[in-house]
Amino acid sequence: MFWLLGWKDLKRVRGLNIVITMLLTVVLLTVISIVSAVQAKFKRYSELARYLEQKGVYIESDYLTWGTFEDNRLLRDENEIREHMPEVKDVLCVEKLWEPYVEGKELSLAVWCYSGSVLDALQPDMESGRWFGKEDADSDMLKAVVTHNDGSLKTGDVVTVGNGMTAAVQQVEIIGVIRDHESLYYPDVSGGNFSDYRACYYTYDYEAEEHQVLMLLSDRQILDGEKDGRFGTLNYRLENRAGFQKQMTGGTLLTYDEDVPQTVIDRDVELLKQASMINRVHDLSKMNAESWDYILEEMHDYLPVLICIFVFVMIAAVSANAVTVKKQLKNYAVYYICGLPWKNCARISLAVACITSGTAFGMVVCSMLFLKLTGLLADTALTLGLWELTACAVVIGCYILLAWSIPVGIVRNTSAKEIMTENH
Repeated sequence: MFWLLGWKDLKRVRGLNIVITMLLTVVLLTVISIVSAVQAKFKRYSELARYLEQKGVYIESDYLTWGTFEDNRLLRDENEIREHMPEVKDVLCVEKLWEPYVEGKELSLAVWCYSGSVLDALQPDMESGRWFGKEDADSDMLKAVVTHNDGSLKTGDVVTVGNGMTAAVQQVEIIGVIRDHESLYYPDVSGGNFSDYRACYYTYDYEAEEHQVLMLLSDRQILDGEKDGRFGTLNYRLENRAGFQKQMTGGTLLTYDEDVPQTVIDRDVELLKQASMINRVHDLSKMNAESWDYILEEMHDYLPVLICIFVFVMIAAVSANAVTVKKQLKNYAVYYICGLPWKNCARISLAVACITSGTAFGMVVCSMLFLKLTGLLADTALTLGLWELTACAVVIGCYILLAWSIPVGIVRNTSAKEIMTENH
Protein backbone atom coordinates (compact mmCIF):
# COMPACT_ATOMS: atom_id res chain seq x y z
CA MET A 1 0.00 0.00 0.00
CA PHE A 2 2.74 2.46 0.94
CA TRP A 3 4.48 1.87 -2.41
CA LEU A 4 1.29 2.64 -4.32
CA LEU A 5 0.63 5.80 -2.30
CA GLY A 6 4.26 6.81 -2.68
CA TRP A 7 4.07 6.40 -6.45
CA LYS A 8 0.95 8.60 -6.55
CA ASP A 9 2.64 11.28 -4.41
CA LEU A 10 5.70 11.13 -6.63
CA LYS A 11 3.61 11.89 -9.72
CA ARG A 12 1.80 14.77 -7.96
CA VAL A 13 5.10 16.60 -7.33
CA ARG A 14 6.82 15.40 -10.46
CA GLY A 15 9.10 18.42 -10.96
CA LEU A 16 10.78 18.35 -7.55
CA ASN A 17 11.21 14.58 -7.63
CA ILE A 18 12.89 14.80 -11.04
CA VAL A 19 15.33 17.35 -9.56
CA ILE A 20 16.01 15.03 -6.61
CA THR A 21 16.60 12.08 -8.93
CA MET A 22 19.05 14.04 -11.10
CA LEU A 23 20.95 15.29 -8.05
CA LEU A 24 21.28 11.75 -6.73
CA THR A 25 22.42 10.54 -10.15
CA VAL A 26 25.16 13.18 -10.21
CA VAL A 27 26.42 12.33 -6.73
CA LEU A 28 26.41 8.59 -7.47
CA LEU A 29 28.40 9.08 -10.68
CA THR A 30 30.88 11.30 -8.82
CA VAL A 31 31.29 8.73 -6.06
CA ILE A 32 31.82 5.94 -8.60
CA SER A 33 34.46 8.01 -10.44
CA ILE A 34 36.42 8.78 -7.27
CA VAL A 35 36.23 5.23 -5.88
CA SER A 36 37.29 3.81 -9.28
CA ALA A 37 40.30 6.15 -9.42
CA VAL A 38 41.48 5.18 -5.94
CA GLN A 39 40.76 1.49 -6.55
CA ALA A 40 42.79 1.49 -9.78
CA LYS A 41 45.83 2.68 -7.86
CA PHE A 42 45.25 0.23 -5.04
CA LYS A 43 44.77 -2.66 -7.49
CA ARG A 44 48.27 -2.24 -8.88
CA TYR A 45 49.72 -2.03 -5.39
CA SER A 46 47.74 -5.06 -4.18
CA GLU A 47 49.18 -7.19 -7.00
CA LEU A 48 52.66 -6.71 -5.52
CA ALA A 49 51.73 -6.17 -1.85
CA ARG A 50 52.69 -9.68 -0.69
CA TYR A 51 56.20 -9.11 -2.05
CA LEU A 52 56.63 -5.47 -1.00
CA GLU A 53 55.71 -6.40 2.57
CA GLN A 54 58.68 -8.79 2.79
CA LYS A 55 62.34 -8.18 3.40
CA GLY A 56 64.27 -7.57 0.20
CA VAL A 57 65.23 -5.16 -2.58
CA TYR A 58 63.97 -3.90 -5.92
CA ILE A 59 66.70 -3.42 -8.54
CA GLU A 60 66.17 -1.50 -11.76
CA SER A 61 68.83 -2.31 -14.32
CA ASP A 62 69.67 -2.45 -18.00
CA TYR A 63 71.28 -5.84 -17.38
CA LEU A 64 72.49 -7.91 -14.44
CA THR A 65 75.76 -9.83 -14.22
CA TRP A 66 77.46 -11.88 -11.54
CA GLY A 67 81.18 -11.55 -10.88
CA THR A 68 83.87 -8.92 -11.13
CA PHE A 69 84.25 -6.37 -13.90
CA GLU A 70 87.04 -8.49 -15.43
CA ASP A 71 85.33 -11.86 -14.99
CA ASN A 72 81.53 -11.81 -14.99
CA ARG A 73 78.56 -13.78 -16.26
CA LEU A 74 75.34 -12.37 -17.68
CA LEU A 75 72.32 -13.40 -15.60
CA ARG A 76 69.48 -14.60 -17.81
CA ASP A 77 66.76 -16.05 -15.54
CA GLU A 78 65.68 -16.58 -11.96
CA ASN A 79 67.44 -19.97 -11.73
CA GLU A 80 70.77 -18.24 -12.17
CA ILE A 81 69.85 -15.70 -9.50
CA ARG A 82 69.16 -18.55 -7.07
CA GLU A 83 72.36 -20.33 -8.10
CA HIS A 84 74.50 -17.39 -7.00
CA MET A 85 72.26 -16.06 -4.22
CA PRO A 86 70.77 -19.13 -2.45
CA GLU A 87 69.14 -17.06 0.32
CA VAL A 88 66.76 -15.39 -2.17
CA LYS A 89 63.15 -16.57 -1.78
CA ASP A 90 60.98 -14.87 -4.47
CA VAL A 91 62.27 -13.53 -7.78
CA LEU A 92 60.17 -11.14 -9.86
CA CYS A 93 62.01 -10.42 -13.06
CA VAL A 94 61.63 -9.87 -16.80
CA GLU A 95 64.00 -11.09 -19.50
CA LYS A 96 64.25 -9.61 -22.97
CA LEU A 97 64.90 -11.73 -26.07
CA TRP A 98 67.24 -10.23 -28.63
CA GLU A 99 66.02 -9.45 -32.16
CA PRO A 100 62.85 -11.57 -32.35
CA TYR A 101 60.48 -11.71 -35.31
CA VAL A 102 57.40 -13.72 -36.39
CA GLU A 103 57.81 -15.68 -39.61
CA GLY A 104 55.42 -14.52 -42.32
CA LYS A 105 54.34 -11.40 -40.40
CA GLU A 106 55.36 -7.85 -41.18
CA LEU A 107 55.29 -6.41 -37.69
CA SER A 108 57.55 -4.91 -35.07
CA LEU A 109 57.94 -7.37 -32.21
CA ALA A 110 59.39 -7.38 -28.70
CA VAL A 111 59.48 -10.56 -26.60
CA TRP A 112 59.74 -10.66 -22.82
CA CYS A 113 59.88 -13.65 -20.48
CA TYR A 114 58.17 -13.23 -17.11
CA SER A 115 59.25 -15.16 -14.02
CA GLY A 116 56.65 -17.34 -12.31
CA SER A 117 56.09 -14.85 -9.47
CA VAL A 118 55.31 -12.06 -11.95
CA LEU A 119 52.80 -14.29 -13.75
CA ASP A 120 51.09 -15.07 -10.43
CA ALA A 121 51.01 -11.42 -9.35
CA LEU A 122 49.66 -9.80 -12.52
CA GLN A 123 46.03 -10.03 -13.55
CA PRO A 124 45.78 -7.73 -16.60
CA ASP A 125 42.47 -7.06 -18.32
CA MET A 126 42.25 -9.17 -21.45
CA GLU A 127 40.86 -8.12 -24.81
CA SER A 128 40.39 -11.78 -25.68
CA GLY A 129 41.57 -15.15 -24.43
CA ARG A 130 43.17 -15.60 -21.02
CA TRP A 131 46.21 -14.90 -18.87
CA PHE A 132 48.81 -17.55 -18.02
CA GLY A 133 47.91 -20.40 -15.67
CA LYS A 134 50.22 -22.69 -13.71
CA GLU A 135 48.95 -25.62 -15.79
CA ASP A 136 50.67 -24.10 -18.85
CA ALA A 137 54.08 -25.11 -17.48
CA ASP A 138 53.40 -28.77 -18.36
CA SER A 139 52.40 -28.10 -21.97
CA ASP A 140 54.63 -29.20 -24.84
CA MET A 141 53.44 -26.16 -26.83
CA LEU A 142 54.98 -22.88 -25.69
CA LYS A 143 52.23 -20.45 -24.62
CA ALA A 144 52.29 -16.70 -25.19
CA VAL A 145 50.17 -13.64 -24.50
CA VAL A 146 50.42 -10.58 -26.74
CA THR A 147 49.43 -6.95 -26.36
CA HIS A 148 46.70 -5.23 -28.37
CA ASN A 149 47.51 -5.08 -32.09
CA ASP A 150 45.90 -4.62 -35.51
CA GLY A 151 44.85 -8.27 -35.69
CA SER A 152 48.15 -9.66 -36.94
CA LEU A 153 48.38 -11.81 -33.79
CA LYS A 154 45.11 -13.21 -32.42
CA THR A 155 44.06 -15.60 -29.69
CA GLY A 156 44.39 -19.16 -30.98
CA ASP A 157 47.12 -18.39 -33.54
CA VAL A 158 50.14 -20.70 -33.64
CA VAL A 159 53.13 -18.77 -34.99
CA THR A 160 56.83 -19.36 -35.47
CA VAL A 161 59.11 -16.90 -33.69
CA GLY A 162 62.58 -16.50 -35.11
CA ASN A 163 65.81 -14.96 -33.92
CA GLY A 164 67.54 -12.34 -36.07
CA MET A 165 70.96 -13.29 -34.65
CA THR A 166 70.83 -17.05 -35.30
CA ALA A 167 68.77 -19.59 -37.23
CA ALA A 168 66.85 -20.57 -34.07
CA VAL A 169 63.05 -20.75 -34.28
CA GLN A 170 60.31 -21.63 -31.79
CA GLN A 171 56.62 -22.39 -32.30
CA VAL A 172 54.32 -20.42 -30.00
CA GLU A 173 50.58 -20.62 -29.34
CA ILE A 174 48.88 -17.32 -28.48
CA ILE A 175 46.42 -17.87 -25.63
CA GLY A 176 45.34 -14.27 -25.06
CA VAL A 177 45.48 -10.63 -26.13
CA ILE A 178 45.92 -7.94 -23.45
CA ARG A 179 43.75 -4.84 -23.56
CA ASP A 180 45.50 -1.71 -24.81
CA HIS A 181 46.87 0.74 -22.19
CA GLU A 182 47.18 -2.02 -19.61
CA SER A 183 49.92 -1.77 -16.97
CA LEU A 184 52.58 -4.48 -17.17
CA TYR A 185 55.50 -5.38 -14.96
CA TYR A 186 58.42 -3.26 -16.12
CA PRO A 187 60.04 0.02 -15.00
CA ASP A 188 58.58 3.28 -16.26
CA VAL A 189 61.04 3.76 -19.13
CA SER A 190 59.34 7.03 -20.06
CA GLY A 191 61.33 8.77 -17.37
CA GLY A 192 59.28 8.52 -14.18
CA ASN A 193 61.52 8.46 -11.12
CA PHE A 194 59.25 6.58 -8.73
CA SER A 195 60.32 4.99 -5.47
CA ASP A 196 56.96 3.30 -4.79
CA TYR A 197 55.08 0.45 -6.50
CA ARG A 198 54.73 2.54 -9.69
CA ALA A 199 58.39 1.85 -10.44
CA CYS A 200 57.39 -1.75 -11.22
CA TYR A 201 54.82 -0.89 -13.89
CA TYR A 202 54.83 0.29 -17.45
CA THR A 203 51.67 1.12 -19.43
CA TYR A 204 51.88 -0.43 -22.88
CA ASP A 205 50.25 1.80 -25.50
CA TYR A 206 50.05 0.39 -29.03
CA GLU A 207 50.05 3.83 -30.69
CA ALA A 208 52.78 5.28 -28.46
CA GLU A 209 54.93 2.20 -29.12
CA GLU A 210 54.58 2.88 -32.86
CA HIS A 211 52.58 -0.33 -33.38
CA GLN A 212 55.18 -2.57 -31.81
CA VAL A 213 53.57 -5.74 -30.44
CA LEU A 214 54.79 -7.16 -27.14
CA MET A 215 54.80 -10.95 -26.77
CA LEU A 216 55.03 -12.33 -23.23
CA LEU A 217 56.35 -15.82 -22.48
CA SER A 218 56.31 -17.85 -19.28
CA ASP A 219 59.79 -18.44 -17.95
CA ARG A 220 58.17 -20.95 -15.59
CA GLN A 221 57.26 -23.08 -18.64
CA ILE A 222 60.66 -22.60 -20.26
CA LEU A 223 62.61 -23.52 -17.12
CA ASP A 224 60.29 -26.44 -16.39
CA GLY A 225 61.23 -27.73 -19.85
CA GLU A 226 64.78 -28.40 -18.60
CA LYS A 227 63.50 -31.62 -17.05
CA ASP A 228 62.71 -33.25 -20.39
CA GLY A 229 64.59 -31.15 -22.94
CA ARG A 230 61.75 -28.93 -24.17
CA PHE A 231 62.26 -25.46 -25.68
CA GLY A 232 65.98 -25.87 -26.17
CA THR A 233 66.30 -22.78 -28.37
CA LEU A 234 65.04 -20.64 -25.46
CA ASN A 235 67.05 -22.31 -22.71
CA TYR A 236 70.77 -22.25 -23.36
CA ARG A 237 71.39 -24.89 -20.67
CA LEU A 238 69.64 -27.62 -22.70
CA GLU A 239 72.00 -27.80 -25.64
CA ASN A 240 75.23 -26.29 -26.89
CA ARG A 241 74.06 -24.94 -30.25
CA ALA A 242 73.21 -21.27 -30.47
CA GLY A 243 69.60 -20.38 -29.74
CA PHE A 244 67.73 -17.26 -28.69
CA GLN A 245 69.79 -14.83 -26.67
CA LYS A 246 68.19 -13.09 -23.70
CA GLN A 247 69.14 -10.94 -20.76
CA MET A 248 67.54 -10.03 -17.46
CA THR A 249 66.53 -6.39 -17.63
CA GLY A 250 64.17 -3.83 -16.14
CA GLY A 251 62.82 -4.39 -12.64
CA THR A 252 64.10 -7.30 -10.55
CA LEU A 253 62.45 -7.75 -7.16
CA LEU A 254 64.16 -10.09 -4.68
CA THR A 255 62.68 -11.17 -1.35
CA TYR A 256 64.31 -12.91 1.60
CA ASP A 257 63.09 -14.70 4.70
CA GLU A 258 62.82 -12.49 7.79
CA ASP A 259 65.61 -14.36 9.57
CA VAL A 260 68.13 -13.58 6.79
CA PRO A 261 70.54 -10.90 8.09
CA GLN A 262 70.54 -7.54 6.33
CA THR A 263 74.29 -8.00 5.77
CA VAL A 264 73.53 -10.92 3.41
CA ILE A 265 71.16 -8.76 1.34
CA ASP A 266 73.68 -5.92 1.22
CA ARG A 267 76.40 -8.36 0.14
CA ASP A 268 74.25 -9.73 -2.71
CA VAL A 269 73.46 -6.22 -3.95
CA GLU A 270 77.11 -5.18 -3.85
CA LEU A 271 78.16 -8.29 -5.79
CA LEU A 272 75.53 -7.54 -8.42
CA LYS A 273 76.71 -3.94 -8.68
CA GLN A 274 80.29 -4.87 -9.54
CA ALA A 275 79.69 -5.36 -13.28
CA SER A 276 75.95 -4.79 -13.80
CA MET A 277 74.31 -1.73 -15.29
CA ILE A 278 72.13 -0.85 -12.27
CA ASN A 279 70.15 2.39 -12.28
CA ARG A 280 68.42 2.29 -8.90
CA VAL A 281 68.02 0.07 -5.84
CA HIS A 282 65.06 0.35 -3.45
CA ASP A 283 64.67 -1.32 -0.08
CA LEU A 284 61.29 -3.09 -0.11
CA SER A 285 60.23 -1.82 3.33
CA LYS A 286 60.76 1.80 2.23
CA MET A 287 59.15 1.09 -1.13
CA ASN A 288 56.10 -0.35 0.60
CA ALA A 289 55.84 2.62 2.97
CA GLU A 290 56.08 5.11 0.09
CA SER A 291 53.46 3.13 -1.83
CA TRP A 292 51.01 3.58 1.04
CA ASP A 293 51.93 7.26 1.26
CA TYR A 294 51.07 7.67 -2.42
CA ILE A 295 47.74 5.83 -2.09
CA LEU A 296 46.73 7.78 1.02
CA GLU A 297 47.83 11.05 -0.58
CA GLU A 298 45.47 10.37 -3.47
CA MET A 299 42.67 9.60 -1.02
CA HIS A 300 43.34 12.83 0.85
CA ASP A 301 43.11 14.74 -2.44
CA TYR A 302 39.78 13.18 -3.36
CA LEU A 303 38.16 13.11 0.07
CA PRO A 304 37.44 16.86 0.46
CA VAL A 305 35.94 16.99 -3.04
CA LEU A 306 33.77 13.97 -2.28
CA ILE A 307 32.61 15.39 1.05
CA CYS A 308 31.72 18.78 -0.45
CA ILE A 309 29.76 17.25 -3.32
CA PHE A 310 28.05 14.79 -0.98
CA VAL A 311 27.02 17.47 1.53
CA PHE A 312 25.83 19.89 -1.14
CA VAL A 313 23.76 17.33 -3.00
CA MET A 314 22.34 15.83 0.18
CA ILE A 315 21.26 19.26 1.46
CA ALA A 316 19.68 20.08 -1.89
CA ALA A 317 17.96 16.70 -2.20
CA VAL A 318 16.70 16.63 1.39
CA SER A 319 15.52 20.25 1.18
CA ALA A 320 13.58 19.45 -1.98
CA ASN A 321 12.18 16.39 -0.21
CA ALA A 322 11.05 18.58 2.74
CA VAL A 323 9.20 20.88 0.36
CA THR A 324 7.56 17.83 -1.20
CA VAL A 325 6.42 16.54 2.20
CA LYS A 326 4.97 19.95 3.11
CA LYS A 327 2.96 19.89 -0.08
CA GLN A 328 1.68 16.40 0.69
CA LEU A 329 0.45 17.05 4.26
CA LYS A 330 -3.11 17.63 3.06
CA ASN A 331 -3.08 14.27 1.30
CA TYR A 332 -1.70 12.66 4.47
CA ALA A 333 -4.68 14.08 6.36
CA VAL A 334 -7.01 12.52 3.81
CA TYR A 335 -5.24 9.18 4.21
CA TYR A 336 -5.68 9.55 7.98
CA ILE A 337 -9.43 10.12 7.64
CA CYS A 338 -9.59 7.02 5.43
CA GLY A 339 -8.09 4.93 8.23
CA LEU A 340 -4.30 5.18 7.83
CA PRO A 341 -2.63 5.82 11.23
CA TRP A 342 -1.13 9.33 11.28
CA LYS A 343 2.31 8.12 12.37
CA ASN A 344 2.45 5.74 9.41
CA CYS A 345 2.02 8.56 6.89
CA ALA A 346 5.78 9.18 7.06
CA ARG A 347 6.30 5.77 5.46
CA ILE A 348 4.79 7.14 2.27
CA SER A 349 7.69 9.59 2.05
CA LEU A 350 10.08 6.70 2.74
CA ALA A 351 8.61 4.86 -0.26
CA VAL A 352 9.08 7.97 -2.42
CA ALA A 353 12.73 8.25 -1.30
CA CYS A 354 13.32 4.59 -2.19
CA ILE A 355 11.73 5.04 -5.62
CA THR A 356 13.75 8.18 -6.46
CA SER A 357 17.05 6.71 -5.24
CA GLY A 358 16.34 3.44 -7.07
CA THR A 359 15.59 5.38 -10.25
CA ALA A 360 18.82 7.35 -9.86
CA PHE A 361 20.83 4.16 -9.38
CA GLY A 362 19.14 2.62 -12.42
CA MET A 363 20.13 5.65 -14.50
CA VAL A 364 23.71 5.29 -13.31
CA VAL A 365 23.83 1.59 -14.24
CA CYS A 366 22.33 2.31 -17.67
CA SER A 367 24.85 5.11 -18.22
CA MET A 368 27.76 2.83 -17.31
CA LEU A 369 26.49 0.08 -19.60
CA PHE A 370 26.10 2.55 -22.47
CA LEU A 371 29.63 3.89 -21.98
CA LYS A 372 31.01 0.35 -21.82
CA LEU A 373 29.18 -0.84 -24.93
CA THR A 374 30.30 2.21 -26.91
CA GLY A 375 33.92 1.70 -25.82
CA LEU A 376 34.15 5.03 -24.00
CA LEU A 377 35.31 3.29 -20.80
CA ALA A 378 38.13 1.41 -22.53
CA ASP A 379 40.89 3.87 -21.62
CA THR A 380 39.56 4.87 -18.21
CA ALA A 381 39.64 3.42 -14.71
CA LEU A 382 35.88 3.88 -14.39
CA THR A 383 34.11 0.66 -13.42
CA LEU A 384 31.15 -0.57 -11.41
CA GLY A 385 32.61 -3.20 -9.11
CA LEU A 386 32.08 -4.24 -5.51
CA TRP A 387 33.66 -1.13 -3.95
CA GLU A 388 31.73 1.21 -6.23
CA LEU A 389 28.45 -0.58 -5.47
CA THR A 390 29.20 -0.43 -1.73
CA ALA A 391 29.84 3.32 -1.95
CA CYS A 392 26.57 3.80 -3.86
CA ALA A 393 24.72 1.78 -1.22
CA VAL A 394 26.14 4.03 1.53
CA VAL A 395 25.11 7.19 -0.33
CA ILE A 396 21.60 5.88 -1.01
CA GLY A 397 21.27 4.68 2.58
CA CYS A 398 22.25 8.11 3.93
CA TYR A 399 19.81 9.84 1.60
CA ILE A 400 16.89 7.56 2.51
CA LEU A 401 17.63 7.96 6.22
CA LEU A 402 17.76 11.76 5.96
CA ALA A 403 14.78 11.93 3.62
CA TRP A 404 12.72 9.81 6.00
CA SER A 405 13.71 11.73 9.14
CA ILE A 406 12.13 14.96 7.85
CA PRO A 407 8.56 13.65 7.38
CA VAL A 408 8.84 11.76 10.68
CA GLY A 409 9.65 15.04 12.44
CA ILE A 410 6.92 16.92 10.60
CA VAL A 411 4.28 14.28 11.31
CA ARG A 412 5.24 14.09 14.97
CA ASN A 413 4.86 17.87 15.40
CA THR A 414 1.68 18.15 13.34
CA SER A 415 -1.75 16.63 13.77
CA ALA A 416 -4.21 15.69 11.06
CA LYS A 417 -6.75 17.98 12.74
CA GLU A 418 -4.43 21.00 12.33
CA ILE A 419 -3.94 20.21 8.64
CA MET A 420 -7.64 19.88 7.97
CA THR A 421 -8.38 23.07 9.93
CA GLU A 422 -5.76 25.07 7.99
CA ASN A 423 -7.16 23.89 4.66
CA HIS A 424 -10.86 24.20 5.59
